[in-house]
Amino acid sequence: MKTITGGLFATFKLDYRHSDFWAALIVFGGGGALALTLILEHVFNLLPCALCLTQRYLMFIGVFIAMLSSVVDSRLGILPLLSILAFVVGIGFALRHVGLIFEIFDTSNCTAGVDFLLEEEYPAHHIFKALFQGSVDCDDSSPVIPFLALAAFLSLIAMAIQQFRLGPKSAR
Repeated sequence: MKTITGGLFATFKLDYRHSDFWAALIVFGGGGALALTLILEHVFNLLPCALCLTQRYLMFIGVFIAMLSSVVDSRLGILPLLSILAFVVGIGFALRHVGLIFEIFDTSNCTAGVDFLLEEEYPAHHIFKALFQGSVDCDDSSPVIPFLALAAFLSLIAMAIQQFRLGPKSAR
């Protein structure tokens, strides 16, 4: 693997012209975002709504696929594309979340919170409806969290595009 002269890149023998570098960056960046959500939930008692949970699951899926692409042959372009797909769907849910907060979308089809649905043993389709459409507590949250999720998804998409672009060109 070629190294860049000087600085942090040379110290750790990192090459930003290799797709594995971008996969690792996705894993660390997305993992950091996921760690931040867990800190907000468990340290600061900021309970996630249904759409927050859905965005978290999609980010985990995209990060897991990026981690998998660093283990599997990095020249397989399908894995970065699957990461991009997970992140784009996450952007859709983040935009729905913003729309519910700013009352762009109608909140009448939102369900009860996921915690309530699980405690009362509602059928699975009610829980999935809450995860896909939102719950009544989705419009109560601050718009900062969905905007941070949007920024994280966009930056992870940029990294995954770079990983996909360099994949076939990367030399081992």
